[in-house]
Amino acid sequence: MIDAAGLIVASAHDAARIAGLQYTPTRSIRGQLTLLSPGTTPSIAMPVIGDGYAVPLIDGTTLTGATYELDNPDTSLRAAGNRENLERVTQMLPAFAGVRDSAATETLAGRVAFRCVTSDRMPMIGQFADEAAAARDTQRLRSAWPLDLPRSESLYGAFAYGSRGLVWAALGAELIASQIEGEPWPLERDLVEDIDPARFLVRALRQVP
Repeated sequence: MIDAAGLIVASAHDAARIAGLQYTPTRSIRGQLTLLSPGTTPSIAMPVIGDGYAVPLIDGTTLTGATYELDNPDTSLRAAGNRENLERVTQMLPAFAGVRDSAATETLAGRVAFRCVTSDRMPMIGQFADEAAAARDTQRLRSAWPLDLPRSESLYGAFAYGSRGLVWAALGAELIASQIEGEPWPLERDLVEDIDPARFLVRALRQVP
């Protein structure tokens, strides 16, 4: 038998189903990446990130992307997505204009992945609310703040990072660790409430007549 201080659900779109929660809504964002073969692009020594990105890989390939398409389940590569990625990288790096104008976008390599996002574009990080207990005490909790809600013992979430996984992952891990250990939080209260998985439950409670 495994003895642990808590269970952290970090499974993107499946998190709500796994944890049995109703008030953690997420949506899917399709993202297509484009790979530009070695020798076909200007040389860049380091990743360039702005309204898109260009990342030099170890084999000389340049990775560019990514499209942002809401609720689109298509996993196939599209020429339109490649053109969009090339246009975006050219806006950041004008030297790529020749690549954009000459590339056969129908044949470029790449891949498609799916981001998990919420409607407010903030991640779900922290201890889950006890939705059943909250439902039994709706009238009192209608005016509550997210951090005032009853919580599921030892059950936490870390998902819906959207396009900002590298930014949020380490902060989220520190926050959850501090919640498990009862230590001071590494983030201010307002921000913790902004990313609290229970925030959508609070909004639903406030709508109850």
